[in-house]
Amino acid sequence: MAEIRSLNALRAARQDDNRLVTPVEVLEDAAEDIRNGKTKATSLVAVALDAGESGEEYEIELWTANMKSAEILALLEVAKTAVLRHMKFIPEP
Repeated sequence: MAEIRSLNALRAARQDDNRLVTPVEVLEDAAEDIRNGKTKATSLVAVALDAGESGEEYEIELWTANMKSAEILALLEVAKTAVLRHMKFIPEP
């Protein structure tokens, strides 16, 4: 298990439920991991979703660093596969 920096993150990790942490907590954790060298990153894509008050008004914000559009799409496909593996929809290689 990764180092836990907050009680919300601890609960989220134990319950495997990332709805228990806020977007700001996740970004702060990621930034800290990159700053201290725990995570190496030469490029970055951050995607934010705002579902609006009704939960049905989807607005997406995208921040990128040191990536071309084709690389962003490729990374998102790799991330999609990783999530599907975590959900057990795709077997581990």
